[in-house]
Amino acid sequence: APSILSAIRVLEENGYLVDIFYLHDESMGQFKAESPNVTSFQINSGKSQILTLLQFLGVSFKGVMGKKYTFFIGVDQEGIIVSGLLSIFKKIPAIMAEVGHIAKGRKNQSQGYAFRGIDDFYSALQPLLSKHGVFCAPSVLRETREERQTKSGGTMIYTILAVEFAFYADDGSCFKA
Repeated sequence: APSILSAIRVLEENGYLVDIFYLHDESMGQFKAESPNVTSFQINSGKSQILTLLQFLGVSFKGVMGKKYTFFIGVDQEGIIVSGLLSIFKKIPAIMAEVGHIAKGRKNQSQGYAFRGIDDFYSALQPLLSKHGVFCAPSVLRETREERQTKSGGTMIYTILAVEFAFYADDGSCFKA
């Protein structure tokens, strides 16, 4: 259908990589990708709906392994039936707009500078994450520990962590930072 090809062309022209999973039958013909940024996966109709579903699941699972999608567009013979941005990419901006500025409400007594602590951040963010159906799963990517001498001559253990935060929405979509 021309509307489907137009949507694919707009996505591709705006830098998106497009994967198309389509059910092949004689009335639709075969889809030909017009760009190296567009990949099509043909799914053959089975003798029954369950065989077609199993074929679809197998082909789509192999096609999406290791990829992160921003858009999903469902297509049938009449044209686009479902399209949309994955939920996490709608929810994060809404949460950011609601949380607003988190003030530097604490003061380091030794060096005299103002700062916002991680507890301030979590206290402001947690109610909004809950409200919007988002949760965060941090993962430690790298950990370094070293001993350092204090001003008074004692020893302290200094720990540096590289942490990745994965934010998940209720539809399973995820954003990692």
